[in-house]
Amino acid sequence: MSEEVLGGLVQRGVLLKEQGRYPDAERCFREAIGLNPEFSELYFHLAFCLYAQDNHKAALEVVEKAIQTDPSDGDNFALKAFILCSLRRKDEAVKMAEEAVGLNPFSSYAVVARTFVLLQLEKWSEAETWARRALELDPDNVTASNFLAQALRLQNKMQENAEQIAYSLAKAPDNDDTHAAAGWSALQRGERLTAETHFLEALRLDPNNPLARQGLLESYKARSPLYRVYLNYCFWMQRLNEKARWAVILGLLVFMKVASTILVGPWAVLYLPLAIVYLVFCLWVHVAGGVGNLILLTDRLARHALNPLEKWEGILVGGGVMLGLPFMAVSLIIDNAVLMTLSMVLVGVSFPLAYTLTNESRIGQLLFGAIALLVLTAGAANILLQLDPERISGSLAKGLGTAAFISVIGTTWLANVPYLRRAP
Repeated sequence: MSEEVLGGLVQRGVLLKEQGRYPDAERCFREAIGLNPEFSELYFHLAFCLYAQDNHKAALEVVEKAIQTDPSDGDNFALKAFILCSLRRKDEAVKMAEEAVGLNPFSSYAVVARTFVLLQLEKWSEAETWARRALELDPDNVTASNFLAQALRLQNKMQENAEQIAYSLAKAPDNDDTHAAAGWSALQRGERLTAETHFLEALRLDPNNPLARQGLLESYKARSPLYRVYLNYCFWMQRLNEKARWAVILGLLVFMKVASTILVGPWAVLYLPLAIVYLVFCLWVHVAGGVGNLILLTDRLARHALNPLEKWEGILVGGGVMLGLPFMAVSLIIDNAVLMTLSMVLVGVSFPLAYTLTNESRIGQLLFGAIALLVLTAGAANILLQLDPERISGSLAKGLGTAAFISVIGTTWLANVPYLRRAP
């Protein structure tokens, strides 16, 4: 009798899992494990359900039990590789993916896991190779097809990407991840309306799809020509690995340093506009997201795509920039020191705030939040000094101002440290 009950639970759990009803499937598999705790496949299914619900730590514990129960099943190691990637433990994920393929080189699931790890490591060309291998093993594997499309897009192979997206949509027209991938490809090609259509369809199929929601926000922001310039820069930088991105950032800095040395005397007139463009570009990269969110807040429909923290980011970061710059211009015209200080505070605090509210890293939130507080404190001290010099020490106010200025400049560099931007 227990065998029949167990079989019924497993069958129902698998069906619910395929339908994406992961909490219900989880209950079935937990009940089945109670009847047969030595059945490795049950732990695999349960871990998958937990992983699909973003309960990664619990999923890791369960998949390790699956591996203990059956260490010869490569798919258990493959699932562990997926989970470890989500926990940012990429070195361990590499080992698990290699173990999975080693145990079963003909498992498309193991090969897809290897592809996923390579995508996380930003090894686009290798990821393409392994995605094609997965499709050779299983031409109907939608995940492999989507990963191949992503690898092609990130190498700017847009013609091949378009063909792969068309193939994926033909194979799985109701797959939310496929529509999300199609949306990002369209956005990179500059086809904003097509991108919006795919992102909306992905969210209709799965309202919680994070790539679709983020893509929809980016496509809405891309209505602004200025934001499109920033977005194209992001797509270009995304095609580079982390070392190459740092090389670009440092290379631009060295270029400007060399330019300041060469463009002197009669050529100095050329350096000023170059320096202004470079400065505006560097600053815009950091506050573009917040300004974009502010733009969305003014749209009656698009604002609903923002979560509460993104709305506050739009108000505080975007608002700081949009108010601070005009104040700065007016203060120069009327020569008002208080207004100039206020404008510098509004613009300056926008930089650390851009990495505070929606930051995944708790350490990053605390660090950039502390810098924002320092900027506000320094601004208040210097405004008070200008209005009533007797109320505050001049050296204290100027010291706070110097510390705040250095901290804001430091923010533009610290923001490039992954540990301070991503969840551990």
